[in-house]
Amino acid sequence: MTAPTKNKAGATEPGEKFLPVFTEETAHEAGFSAHYDRHIKHRVVDFETTRKASVASFQSRLVILCATILLVIGGHYFGYSGLSESNSLLPFTLVTSALLLAVGAVFTYAPLAHYRSALKNQIFPLIIEFFGPFEYQPAPGERVRPLKPFGIVPDYTIEKNEDRFVGNYLGVPIELFETELVLKRKTGRKERSVTVFKGVMVLLDIHKKFSGQTLIRKDEGRITNWFRAATDRLERVRLEDVEFESEFAVYSDDQIEARYLLTTSFMQRLLALRTRYGGKTIECSFYQNKLLMMVPMRLNLFEPGSVFETEDFIDDARSLLRELHSIFQIIDALKLNQKTGL
Repeated sequence: MTAPTKNKAGATEPGEKFLPVFTEETAHEAGFSAHYDRHIKHRVVDFETTRKASVASFQSRLVILCATILLVIGGHYFGYSGLSESNSLLPFTLVTSALLLAVGAVFTYAPLAHYRSALKNQIFPLIIEFFGPFEYQPAPGERVRPLKPFGIVPDYTIEKNEDRFVGNYLGVPIELFETELVLKRKTGRKERSVTVFKGVMVLLDIHKKFSGQTLIRKDEGRITNWFRAATDRLERVRLEDVEFESEFAVYSDDQIEARYLLTTSFMQRLLALRTRYGGKTIECSFYQNKLLMMVPMRLNLFEPGSVFETEDFIDDARSLLRELHSIFQIIDALKLNQKTGL
């Protein structure tokens, strides 16, 4: 038998006798090797076979698409002399060609899209089970609108949600999902779309009881802050922490309760989180004994790796563990699992 080759993760390529080994490299991966061996490794061979078939199908379809593009270009080149700009067939020909190419592109990529979807639906839940009984939904549907009463969700027209996780971490019930909120604006007859938020929304039950509502927003300057306070039922809360005041604006319907929630240690941890996420401001809302956090992020977090590399789920597992750990660090940093004191 020939010696096994290595993939980019450094593991042996899957086969009947050579299966990959997950090596724990960081603290948050501790214990995952046994979980990988018990729940995930046995799926490698089947998925690698499917991956190869999907790539082969994609490559065959790509050849057909390229040939079709050449035919379309050739048809336009040789047929253009018979179609003047005034000829009614010219717009029809151009539109038809564009539609055929669009359909061809979707048809070509379909095997890879189907494989990635199967990986997310079947393997991601097995990886996530490492953290406990978490529920995972790749396409959760509408989730943002019920969160509007929290007061920090911007106006939007369309929500695009994916990768929803629901479970319990350190005794704290948690729901998180990726979202992109798009607002359509009309100026006369023109309409344009603006992304008003892209990132992760995290909803946490916390162990402190409170009856009011307290918002922590990005400090937008004196004029905007004044206008917000003048038109909102919530009042601006002045805090003694100068650094926190320079980065965040706090509003509440109960000044005493707001100071009870925003302890010195909580404010310090929130400032540290802002630094951790590249200086982007995390907005928060305490409402109905829950904490909603909106964490801006540019990139999609929970995505499979390249379909053109040998499949062993190791890179996918490392990525998913790292990304979920970064979210769970919010609970760790803010000590939301503690029953007394934030």
